[in-house]
Amino acid sequence: MMDAGYEGTVYAVVAPVVNGWAFIGETDKYVTGAYKRFTSVTATSGSLIANLVGVADETVTVCVVKMSAGMTPVCKQVTFKTAGSETVTFN
Repeated sequence: MMDAGYEGTVYAVVAPVVNGWAFIGETDKYVTGAYKRFTSVTATSGSLIANLVGVADETVTVCVVKMSAGMTPVCKQVTFKTAGSETVTFN
């Protein structure tokens, strides 16, 4: 059981599993998979590809879970050199 956080509240993220992948998104945000941040997420049996939007010098941590890998989250950092979009791929 997790310890309760701020004011005794426990926060959970529910993510559907598509082709063996669960997209978690930004775990440090209240809305982890916000449409304004993530413009598309595509999952195949071999990979998950997320397109995201950010501003110059911003670093975003993106997390996923691959069901066959024991439910352990895998996270990658994306740093934006300029404002715009970037793509992150998980294999």
